[in-house]
Amino acid sequence: MKIIKKSVLALLIAVMLCSGFVLSSCKKQNNDSGDDTKYETINIVKSGLSGYKIVIPENATECEKFSSEELRDFVKQSTGAVLSIAADNDVVYNPLDKVISIGETTIKTQAGVKMNDGLRKDAFALSSVKRMIFIYGNSDRANLYGVYEFLEQFVGVRFLTADYTYVPELQNVELQIPLNVVKNPAFDQRQYWSMDAQTNALYAARKRMVTYWNWSEPQYGYGMYRDFEARGHNVIQLMKSGAESLGLDNIPDNAYATDINGNRMSANIDGEIVYDICWTDGINDDGTFISEIKTAADGTKQPTAAQLLLEGLKKSLKTNTTATIFCIMQEDTKSVVCDCEDCHAKKERYGAVSANIVRMMNALANEINVYNKGEQGDGRDIKIATYAYSYSQEAPVFLKDGKYTTYDNTVVPNDHVIVEYCTMDGCNHTLAINDENQGAFHKDCLAKWEWLCEKNDNLAIYTYTANYGCALTYNPNLKTLKENIVYIYENLNRDMVTFENSIYTGDWQQSLRTYVASVLFWNPYAEVQPLIDEFITLTYGRSAKVVSAYVERMEALCDYNRSQFGSEFFLTVADNTDYMIHQSKFWQLGALETSVREIKAEMQAVANDGTLTTSEKERLTTELKKVLISPMLTMKFNYEAYYGLAGDKDTFVDELKGLISEFPGMSQHANKYGLI
Repeated sequence: MKIIKKSVLALLIAVMLCSGFVLSSCKKQNNDSGDDTKYETINIVKSGLSGYKIVIPENATECEKFSSEELRDFVKQSTGAVLSIAADNDVVYNPLDKVISIGETTIKTQAGVKMNDGLRKDAFALSSVKRMIFIYGNSDRANLYGVYEFLEQFVGVRFLTADYTYVPELQNVELQIPLNVVKNPAFDQRQYWSMDAQTNALYAARKRMVTYWNWSEPQYGYGMYRDFEARGHNVIQLMKSGAESLGLDNIPDNAYATDINGNRMSANIDGEIVYDICWTDGINDDGTFISEIKTAADGTKQPTAAQLLLEGLKKSLKTNTTATIFCIMQEDTKSVVCDCEDCHAKKERYGAVSANIVRMMNALANEINVYNKGEQGDGRDIKIATYAYSYSQEAPVFLKDGKYTTYDNTVVPNDHVIVEYCTMDGCNHTLAINDENQGAFHKDCLAKWEWLCEKNDNLAIYTYTANYGCALTYNPNLKTLKENIVYIYENLNRDMVTFENSIYTGDWQQSLRTYVASVLFWNPYAEVQPLIDEFITLTYGRSAKVVSAYVERMEALCDYNRSQFGSEFFLTVADNTDYMIHQSKFWQLGALETSVREIKAEMQAVANDGTLTTSEKERLTTELKKVLISPMLTMKFNYEAYYGLAGDKDTFVDELKGLISEFPGMSQHANKYGLI
């Protein structure tokens, strides 16, 4: 990670220091606040010196220790002041002492400091008693979030990307007491799938996200693994685990997806043979679970798919002792969907394949909770999360006399089942997912799932912010991030929210969107443009104007395209470069040429800037190259349309290839999808 110190003047453009959410309070402590409380300004650091020390519990967790080190290190990097770290057994409670308490210290208890009731697991607070400052939360990880809040609010630190952090050069760090900051996340599980957030656990913690791929680091409070068994497309894996628990070497044939003639189905995806399961195997016609395990003539057990999944769940409960949400999710294939006699009949009866999945999830949710609240369990209340994705995207709902209805209640997800609707097919990702101009198929699916899940408030959203077939051109949905998150927060389940990007590309748009989304996951109503401006200004420094101009140019074209072309301006998840979103009519040559010319000129200016160090020049040049790839790739797709036979396409493409080759993630993506 590269930490950059710059003049604090740059922070004048930053987003407001207090961006708390509905249940948050962060008063601007001055005479204009309308608050008659008498505030006192205190100095944590003055003229590069500090009389404060950090206090953590005597038996501090790894996360509490790390939290104290993060606070100490960033304060030192910014101001030069060194805050010592002490265990609470060496500290006598005295409200006049200069102390910053982190976590569950004895002095916090003595001070009577407590979290507000009714807040989410990761909620945290910053408060004061006299001159004592307290940072604490509803989880170990929340204590760490509180430290980052302190650093952002009072030191001006900005965690921009996984390898670039802005740290201002300060002489003083001051705040006003009494201090009263409470932050409560809008969602429990907050995921923006980007290279930064998914592959760097520390960055995910600094952006206050909990993601699939950073579960096991105790110094960061474990991330998602604490309360979410994150497996994604996992039904075969879970059945294998269940088979092992029953002493079987293989999954019985009856548990696999078959065609109408009983032949096992499979698909070859990127060289891997993929199977799926029979979603009716082990579920009675009335939706109840079949408990008795059959035995073959040779004495071999023949468990059903449902029984295998249940045994796999039981095993997961033993290995993950903190999770309360467990995934049972179909494999990632659209062609392998069970069409056995029973599955086929129930699909016809209920109107959608998803009916068979919901029925099984309802039965499994009931069984696992009975088990876990019995003698062999630990009493946790367990929920099961499943996808409405690909072949299961349609809901088991139909119209009767102009109203939504179901065949029976077995297909209504019960209060222990979460349906994660994935906006894969038919959704126009240039628009908000609930926009009235959305694609008809997606619009119909979403409306039906909303109706079906309204009773138990158990519909979550899994959506996308990039076209997997070409993630490197400008993705026309930056401004829809907020619209989508507000809609989800106001209308759907808040246990989990996921925005997926083309994770391995590592392109500049991922970093910008991660930065914006990380704030919106806590406060859906935060203003987006100041966040964009802050990120660009602090990330690109002297080059910020050029990058801002490019983004503004592209966003203006997006607005024009939506109004001029309507549904024709359509961005889906996995289309290739021939898809209509890349058409020349959407991306005017003049705008692209201007952007390319300005970015290249700025790269030259950076190289000639005698005020920059060599490392600063290298960093800025690298970041500008990432941005440059986007307009150039759009020009490459439409080269003949723009230039006819007059241009030198070979030279242009060679230059583009050279740029992309400098970035392994982008190069891998470009080669996979034939972009260059």
